[in-house]
Amino acid sequence: MTPPWLTREAILQALSEGWQPQKRGPAFEFGFDASTIRKIRARRIVEVCNRALEAVRVAISKQQYNDAHDYINKYGEWGLAMEFLIDWICEDDIRITERQFQYIQAAVKVMEMAAAERMKHLAWQIIVQE
Repeated sequence: MTPPWLTREAILQALSEGWQPQKRGPAFEFGFDASTIRKIRARRIVEVCNRALEAVRVAISKQQYNDAHDYINKYGEWGLAMEFLIDWICEDDIRITERQFQYIQAAVKVMEMAAAERMKHLAWQIIVQE
């Protein structure tokens, strides 16, 4: 199954090449080579990781934020950034909202990380809102 983010990129590419979904006409074939798919996937991962990092920016120290930001944007070590982020939150007993948890969970999911155990620990940090 094609991931939704890749489908979106394919449609945007087709539109940029003149495809018009409302008009009947000849079939339009398009696709991406493996290198392009890797680049698109990397951009998507960076986007989702940055969103997760921004969601918890006020909860972590400035140094932790800067370190995670560099791992994501400078070094391309997205998984390491998310592992550190989760560990910092858990080890420093930082409380997070359900929404912040969901942003981190989305980043872990888009990277297809095997982080089930870390996410269980992170779930304990969610503030129960009444």
